[in-house]
Amino acid sequence: MGENAFNYSAEYSKSSRSSCRFCKSNIEKGSLRLAVLFQSPTFDGKIPHWFHFACFFLKQKPKSIKDIANFDSLRWDDQKIIKEKLDALGNGGKSRTNMAQKYCGSEKIYHFFIEYAKSARTVCKGCGEKILKGEIRISALDFESEKAKKTFPIPYLRHADCFIGLRRELQYYGDGADLPGFNKLSAKDKIIIKEKIKPIKSEGETDSSSSSKKSRKEELIIKQNNQIFSYRDNLEENLKKSELALLLKYNDYDPISGNSEMLDTLADLMTFGNIGRCNACKTGNLIYRSGVGYFCNGNISEWAKCTNIVEKPVRIEFKI
Repeated sequence: MGENAFNYSAEYSKSSRSSCRFCKSNIEKGSLRLAVLFQSPTFDGKIPHWFHFACFFLKQKPKSIKDIANFDSLRWDDQKIIKEKLDALGNGGKSRTNMAQKYCGSEKIYHFFIEYAKSARTVCKGCGEKILKGEIRISALDFESEKAKKTFPIPYLRHADCFIGLRRELQYYGDGADLPGFNKLSAKDKIIIKEKIKPIKSEGETDSSSSSKKSRKEELIIKQNNQIFSYRDNLEENLKKSELALLLKYNDYDPISGNSEMLDTLADLMTFGNIGRCNACKTGNLIYRSGVGYFCNGNISEWAKCTNIVEKPVRIEFKI
């Protein structure tokens, strides 16, 4: 997946200069921050709008961690809290997640809501037909459109059957009885909705047979993540920028701009081993980029950059 394919990004703030788009206060250096990425009107790339972690989820709802650039470059504990937040927001069932609703100031905002149509003016977002007055309609907040990302989530209304057909896409996995507004339905309609909307497994849920394999893999990932950040923290605490550059040079790496980028690269090389020069152009270095792999920063010729990307590069001994 290329960098421009992501709609969101996460990282640790490199300074205290950026301000949160929601609360307008500064984001402290070193703290976890998340961004919504918008296509730039002037260049081929995306512009980040940064938020504090807590503020981000008051307005945004990524569908999964795969939508977030740099996610796997975060500390494991921070990856975990983001996953938990997405799991909670992604499941509308109150009994399963207690996150069918959220609050913004004193105004209550529901991710999903079921009710009777108050008029015949509403058009169903699913089929495009009008929802007649008195018909059951279900609203789901849209977090994905450009307008929603820049302002607030937008509620879109659908016929009950249209909503049911789009449950996985809309990420509602709970029971019909857990929908806010359910208690105001008639006794007859409650029975119908409970029969039609039953709990289903979310995409991330696994059965017990595969959970043990996932657990072993997760243990290895946690161990590697802790090792990477142990090296990174020690390097940041004990070495100057010039010394980091010398350590890279000693391992045949060309200068890398940015202190954070040097720390990331060195921590990776110290954990998994040195990589050496690109096997395609023979001149550039392979640098890890989350969601992309190890990309070459060199040139294939005098006029063109090297486009080599390696998922699992050959490792050699890292020298100190």
